[in-house]
Amino acid sequence: MKPIKLFVPLAKWLLRIAALTMVYTAFLDTVLLFTFKGFPYFVVLSIVLLTVLLFIGGFLKNAVLTILSGFLLFSACIVHLIVVSGFSVENLIAIFPLTVIGFYFLARGNVG
Repeated sequence: MKPIKLFVPLAKWLLRIAALTMVYTAFLDTVLLFTFKGFPYFVVLSIVLLTVLLFIGGFLKNAVLTILSGFLLFSACIVHLIVVSGFSVENLIAIFPLTVIGFYFLARGNVG
């Protein structure tokens, strides 16, 4: 059975929407506190902003914004996992999908 290539653009948009939903449910309450104290807040703020930029990058013909925000989102998620939340299986499971989405858009950009 062959894959249905017609669904690839829809799947990429669903990945972007899934990233926004994960950020909304996990990090938005922290960002809305507006406490600019400490490194963890700035890591969470960068994850939220980079996810929004990843979504916006889907509307552009040039893939630079998508690739750059994918790389920075991937990096910020790794920093969050190791430095901010402390490496554990629970934290890995929580941040892993967002990390993979960032890595996917780093590797693929807007192709498809």
